[in-house]
Amino acid sequence: MKCLIPGCTNDAKNKLSIRCRKPSTLAVWAPDSEAYLCKSHAEQGVDVAVDISPAATGNVSVTYTSGGQAAPSRTTPIKRTAA
Repeated sequence: MKCLIPGCTNDAKNKLSIRCRKPSTLAVWAPDSEAYLCKSHAEQGVDVAVDISPAATGNVSVTYTSGGQAAPSRTTPIKRTAA
């Protein structure tokens, strides 16, 4: 896979994800992404900004971008209830 960091040509095997957890730590939702970081960028660290908008669709849509480069978006249905 290609690293999400613009200009990086390293092979990327570290998948990014986001999840919403209940107090019991069970996930309400946790969609996989198609966004990856190479070993170097995963270990060096990154700054992450999260922009959340309500949807009222019963789905979670996730898009990862870095420097104008975007990984494919993914939409996942919510199957569990929240706390």
